[in-house]
Amino acid sequence: MIFSGALRGAGDTSFIMWSIGISSLLCMLLPLYIGIEFFDRGIDYAWGCVLLFVAVLFVLAALRYRQGKWRVMLVVERETLAGGSLRQD
Repeated sequence: MIFSGALRGAGDTSFIMWSIGISSLLCMLLPLYIGIEFFDRGIDYAWGCVLLFVAVLFVLAALRYRQGKWRVMLVVERETLAGGSLRQD
């Protein structure tokens, strides 16, 4: 969660959005549906899928953080950084 928050604060929000969306589908929703509907799995299996989802999110966010692309992202527009005004008259 800390890596994810750091990336969001640095402006890397689209990566976080896509990683949550894709990993929740592949690591939690599909395995839960298949496991419960077709293999009659129980609550332990469901919690295992949730744990897998959180672990995959951690790995993705940690790898993205270590990659360092967040260091060059701009959260504020260049005009503001150069001393420009935020007001639009």
